[in-house]
Amino acid sequence: MMPQFTSAYSGLVRRYDEIDAIQRMARRLSGLAPTRTTLAQIDALCRGGVVLLSSHIEGYFEDLTGEALDRIHKRRLPKAVLGKPFKYYMSQDLIRAVRNAGSPATMVTKLEEMLHRDEHVWGNSPVFDGPLGLSPFADDFSNPNHKRIKKLMGRFGYRSFESDLSRALAADFVPCRNMVDQVVDQRNKIAHGDSVTTGTPGDLNDMARLVRQYCRASDRAVGDWFRNQGCPIR
Repeated sequence: MMPQFTSAYSGLVRRYDEIDAIQRMARRLSGLAPTRTTLAQIDALCRGGVVLLSSHIEGYFEDLTGEALDRIHKRRLPKAVLGKPFKYYMSQDLIRAVRNAGSPATMVTKLEEMLHRDEHVWGNSPVFDGPLGLSPFADDFSNPNHKRIKKLMGRFGYRSFESDLSRALAADFVPCRNMVDQVVDQRNKIAHGDSVTTGTPGDLNDMARLVRQYCRASDRAVGDWFRNQGCPIR
């Protein structure tokens, strides 16, 4: 029987134990007298929870991408299924280096490096005869808001990700999408030293719940899409 979720999502569920631990500590403190110290501790825990939650979103989609790349190679999915842009992203670091080369000699050197390292990507074989690494395909993936996640999935040629996700989440699509964006935005503000009020332990619980719902629906949508391309990833 085919698993319901990918290994990437199973890993996310395990990492959610950290978020749960933070929530328990924050709730325990919120039951005490609201002194300046306890309020500061609750705020610190909630801020830490937001940063951790954002990192888990990023980690999950990176793991999902890596899992998909591995299955594309092992299941010998035809290159034609993924389209030409996929090749670009597999070599995007060296393509940028060629584009930014200051001389013909440097340009040729970078082209030779690309053709040597990524021969299995650009060669005439109809399938990828070598492993497909996460870097550089997704090494520029950060601040994982919905727009960036959608673009990352689009690199596989999966352009109906948003509509599939919207259909799966139905009325919860907008709240889940907005919450992912809010978590990433708050994480960035915290990282840059801005004073951000993250709310109560209950607010953190809502964040974690909606983010998990978004990732669970994404896992099903992405898994279904790859299965329909003849490349199951779960």
